[in-house]
Amino acid sequence: MIYGPFLGPRIRPPRTPRAVDSVLQIAAAGSPSSSLIFPYIHSGLLDGSKRFKDGERLLRDFVRIGEPWTFGLHPLRERGLCLQRDLSARAYRSQYFGVAAQRIKGHEFYHVALARVP
Repeated sequence: MIYGPFLGPRIRPPRTPRAVDSVLQIAAAGSPSSSLIFPYIHSGLLDGSKRFKDGERLLRDFVRIGEPWTFGLHPLRERGLCLQRDLSARAYRSQYFGVAAQRIKGHEFYHVALARVP
């Protein structure tokens, strides 16, 4: 059994959706009330359903250097976990850095999720 919190590996391309699902399913099999914390890229960036500043340019840049981003994530859909928090980059920077976060540049398609095993 996994006793929380379970800090997820850095889930980022070029890992496959299947590999990410496997990690999330392992976490979902943990002890009830265990937690999982992990970063992810909003799937809207890749499927075009949501536009993010500099998103298209970054996608092209990663293809150019041979590390294309192949999928994003809606973190818990059909994965057996209960979403507790889902913070965009802007939200978590503000929470942890306060007013100083206004001077930090970053990409809004990055998120951090906190999930719980039911």
